Amino acid sequence: MTVVSDTSAISNLQAIGRIDLLETVFGEVMITPAVQRELFRVDSNKNLLEDYNWIKVVSPENQELVLQLMIDLDLGEAESIALAVEKRASYLIIDELKGRKIANDLGLRVVGILGIIIKAKTDGRIPLVGPLIDELRLHGFRLKDNLVKDVLKRLGEF
Repeated sequence: MTVVSDTSAISNLQAIGRIDLLETVFGEVMITPAVQRELFRVDSNKNLLEDYNWIKVVSPENQELVLQLMIDLDLGEAESIALAVEKRASYLIIDELKGRKIANDLGLRVVGILGIIIKAKTDGRIPLVGPLIDELRLHGFRLKDNLVKDVLKRLGEF
């Protein structure tokens, strides 16, 4: 399975001590050089690639597509989408709404941090999603209350 990730899921899962879910759910995850730079802006992420050898840095070759995507997106999102297109990724992990829409329009299969946590629960890898959602929110990750309520209800936690 080929999986490309933008910054958000990695940094937020790292912040709550559950970056392991990415490897557990997907195995190897590719990031782009721009995502690597974004991650390394946080001191606690400086050793990320050494600590997690399942995260691989891969540069997108289609720089024309990257530039085209940068009209609407930041460099990390643009590179991630371009790489996912090139690699025909099974999943693109991205949370930013505009990036998700563009990726969907390009035919990419998109998942966000909430989708990762739901998959981990439905696969039996974690017992509950509620506590992880609470932790993410404490670290500033925004999720709409009605979305959280629907997810918890669907998973039998509400």
